[in-house]
Amino acid sequence: MPIRRLIFVPLLACSLHIAAQQPTDVQQIDSLINDLSNHTRKPSELIDPQATHTKHLNDLSAPYTLALTQEADPSFNGNGTATLPVRVHFKTDSGELETSSTAHFVLRNHTWYFADLSFLDFPNFLIAVLIIGCLIGVTYAAFALTIYFRLSNKGMLTPSNRLRSSIPFYWPSLLRATR
Repeated sequence: MPIRRLIFVPLLACSLHIAAQQPTDVQQIDSLINDLSNHTRKPSELIDPQATHTKHLNDLSAPYTLALTQEADPSFNGNGTATLPVRVHFKTDSGELETSSTAHFVLRNHTWYFADLSFLDFPNFLIAVLIIGCLIGVTYAAFALTIYFRLSNKGMLTPSNRLRSSIPFYWPSLLRATR
């Protein structure tokens, strides 16, 4: 029995020591985020070596400022992938992005990597809002100018009609008056 203890105790101590030295998955992901934000490692070293597309890697070759803030704990999937909601503040010489997004990670040979840099994408929702907002603005300007010029051509451009030409509520009556 004492011989078993003599063998078991050192083996247990060695295995605990080795297990304590290996970083956990959460620590590795935290390290990836910090390394990318602080420029301590090249972005190409942090992205999945088996990734077929590195869409934003060129964005990170120029001088940039990046701050990634975790909004929740990582969610680990059983197939060696993880997701993490993050708050992104990304700034380069050519633009700036501040949004909430999701960072995707992949596990390769017991090491976590960014699966992609899609969290640097401009959100599609904001693109749609921007386009719709521009269309509304252009439509408003076109109607207001049309009414203004019709009133001007008919000699009806009084101060009150000038004000009414900028308010959509009055447009139908002004259009009827300028027929």
